[in-house]
Amino acid sequence: MVRNLSLICLVAHSIILSSDAIQIVALAGEKQPVKPIKPAAAKAAPAAPAAGKAAGKAAGKAIPTAKAEGVTGEGSGYNVSSSSNASSNATSKASSNATSWASSKTTMAMSAGTAFHYYSNGSTIHGSAGYVAPIMMFTHGCSESTAGIHTLQALLRAHGMNSDLMAHGELIKSLTTLTTPEAFVKQFLQSGMTKADETAQQNMGNAITYHTAELSDKVQILVNWAKEQGVALTFKNELTYSSKNPDMMQYLKNMGARPFLFTRTNLVDVLKCRIEDFCNGVGRVKAGYRVDANGEEIPCGFRGRSNASNASREEDRVWLDPEVIEFELSEQQKNDKDHRQYLSGNLLSEEDHSKVDIGKWNYKEFAAEDLLSFEYGEAYDAKGMHTSAQEWVKLLGTVGVHNATFYSVQTVLKSLDQYPAPLSHKYSIANYDDIKKALQGTKYKDMLREDDKRGRTLALRSSI
Repeated sequence: MVRNLSLICLVAHSIILSSDAIQIVALAGEKQPVKPIKPAAAKAAPAAPAAGKAAGKAAGKAIPTAKAEGVTGEGSGYNVSSSSNASSNATSKASSNATSWASSKTTMAMSAGTAFHYYSNGSTIHGSAGYVAPIMMFTHGCSESTAGIHTLQALLRAHGMNSDLMAHGELIKSLTTLTTPEAFVKQFLQSGMTKADETAQQNMGNAITYHTAELSDKVQILVNWAKEQGVALTFKNELTYSSKNPDMMQYLKNMGARPFLFTRTNLVDVLKCRIEDFCNGVGRVKAGYRVDANGEEIPCGFRGRSNASNASREEDRVWLDPEVIEFELSEQQKNDKDHRQYLSGNLLSEEDHSKVDIGKWNYKEFAAEDLLSFEYGEAYDAKGMHTSAQEWVKLLGTVGVHNATFYSVQTVLKSLDQYPAPLSHKYSIANYDDIKKALQGTKYKDMLREDDKRGRTLALRSSI
């Protein structure tokens, strides 16, 4: 596979890099590597002109848009084709080593300011990779989004869409805290690149940690970088960052970002996770605490998915406050509704009823329980694999992967690791009888799970 990387740094050079066929890496847990499935032929689209600099509040410039570059419809992406491949291949064989060395030396000379300017403004993309619109999982904490984003990245790679560049999906959250180029490279970019790539990565690190860069600038830098690499920039985002950064969201929308809403429908599981990992519920009240085998309170703290999966049954228990349980579940329900209304273009501020969103997105909603049911085995859900494969085919279609079939998706899912199934609430909630009594007569009563098999709880959506 040939990947064309176009770098314009003080002087222009072209680097032709080759890599082995992309295979699933151990993100969601790997058993057997799955060879990429040949993508369906795509229609050629107009070549993309250079992207403009992201609009900062002080600059007052128009936010770049992909509409003029071939995109039609909200939330759609486009492909960039170019005739430069033939000429590049014809001339690169004799001079590729010299060109790579010259480009590497030139790129090393870039200052942080120059790097910021370059990666903010981007360049015309040449080569077969072209532009792949960003894929945005819109979600919130304790929704099983980490498992979801890793599974999605594995499926993208297996179906011929390069998603290897980013090490994880916590894009927006991490960009708010980056302070050094080294931190950027360490957090976001995978190892194993060539020396020329490493140098370019360092310069992107300089750009993304430049002292004047705002969050919208940083996101634009990453989109331009991913565009040059032919990478499907795949990441999580949530309302906390979206509502406070309309410029960032408008830029992503203009560039054809493809969002989908990822929700966890069992709100009792969400609340239990929040207490275990974050010590409180969405309402920020003391809704409960973790307990040991004797029912004594033990410290909470974020454990991550691996640690949580390896916890003993005695460690995976909480005490919930019957006095606030209904309120906490309603707050989590409202959190889901707010995310839904943001993407629908109907979210208003609670303070002054001003519009919070930037308008309607073209999106679909998917339940974590359906997408990830395959992980827990047939004993937990006999229809789990079938349900998951069906839902992933639908989701992949909404983000531009049209060569996915039930069989191809199932093949990938079967290659990924299984995890311990969620415990029944009757066991994992220390005061289960009190909570069951408190929820009697409420719309949440059917979310209580009394055995170690999956319940088919009806999701509460627009009625909330």
